[in-house]
Amino acid sequence: MRQIIEFGEVSRGWLGVEGTEISARAALATGDPGIKGALIVGVFIDSPADKAGIVAGDIVVAVDGKPVLGIRDLLDQVTMHKPGEKVQIRLFRGPLEMTLEMAVEQRPH
Repeated sequence: MRQIIEFGEVSRGWLGVEGTEISARAALATGDPGIKGALIVGVFIDSPADKAGIVAGDIVVAVDGKPVLGIRDLLDQVTMHKPGEKVQIRLFRGPLEMTLEMAVEQRPH
């Protein structure tokens, strides 16, 4: 409400991914069949995720150290950040664990 009054719109962070719940095959590829997170199935070209190096098949498990419980949780966590804020995304690419830093952006209209 404060953003609408001050700026005339709500400004939320955007990652630029499409995701789903983790498949059994993707979980097994990490070596942890019980892994929690969001399976990335698509990345928008020139989105913050694309610029940071996130690719389809990655499993995002945390944003700024906070666990991601599913795709909805990932999107909700990112929208809590203002465009321009940097976030740390911890993910698995197969058995490799990595952390990428990215600046969230305003979702394109």
